[in-house]
Amino acid sequence: MKFFDNFKSHFRFSLYFPFVQKRLTDIQKDLNVARMHIQVDEYITSLFANFMIIAIISIIAGLFLTIEYSSLVFLIILSVPFIYLYIGFKYPSIKANSRLKKIDRHLGEALRFFANLSMSNITMLEMLEEVCKEKSFSTLSSEACELVTSAKFASKDIFKILEEYLMMTSQKSKWLLFIQGLVTARKSGSIERDYIMRVYEDYRNDMNIEYMKLTDTLSMYAEIFISIVVSFPLFLILVFAIMGIVSKPAIAVASMYYILLVSVLLIPLGGLMIAWLSKIAQEGY
Repeated sequence: MKFFDNFKSHFRFSLYFPFVQKRLTDIQKDLNVARMHIQVDEYITSLFANFMIIAIISIIAGLFLTIEYSSLVFLIILSVPFIYLYIGFKYPSIKANSRLKKIDRHLGEALRFFANLSMSNITMLEMLEEVCKEKSFSTLSSEACELVTSAKFASKDIFKILEEYLMMTSQKSKWLLFIQGLVTARKSGSIERDYIMRVYEDYRNDMNIEYMKLTDTLSMYAEIFISIVVSFPLFLILVFAIMGIVSKPAIAVASMYYILLVSVLLIPLGGLMIAWLSKIAQEGY
């Protein structure tokens, strides 16, 4: 580990590449939102150090394989470190976006919880502490814990922490819009409780509309499953079975193969496809 740290320190020059300089701020924001707990300079130097190691291994492996195979293999292997570098630059943004989506997935439950807590006239910091304790909110609970910890560690007002939290990301999500609304309501002198209740009512109405859309989509998938995945293959099986009975032995054998193909491959794959589409629809909801 110490050797790698020393090796990595030689790649600090990578921070001054023009294409890296343009993205440093955005990468740091994504690292913060993703809660990767690493500074951008350390991340970039590690990325280029790993790139160099992979590049050396790829060149050596490519030279050995070129002896037996064409030079095309060498070019393909040589592209591996550049693919790694591209993914490395994109990874913080992907992870940050994924984390915000997980938070949004529990936002409806959390808004109901916020609405109930707001009726008790407790402070925003105390609300976030209660959300932090509620582990059923999963990633949203972890995010609330991070905000509470930041406020207590820095001895700052929770709304100041929320402002800084909004400034550290360029991503968009329903959770961030909710936090933005809280900060705006505080600045305008509005009561946070009124804002939370209004957002909860709007969110509940939107969810009712989305639920109706989801049920329509699932009904359509059910009809597709019955008509295409069940009825049509069964009709084919019936046709092939009759052909197998009344036709010559060669055609009968071919019909049996078709029946097996439809039974073992087409119907299960169709069912899996419909299940996958239904899962995507429910995740979107």
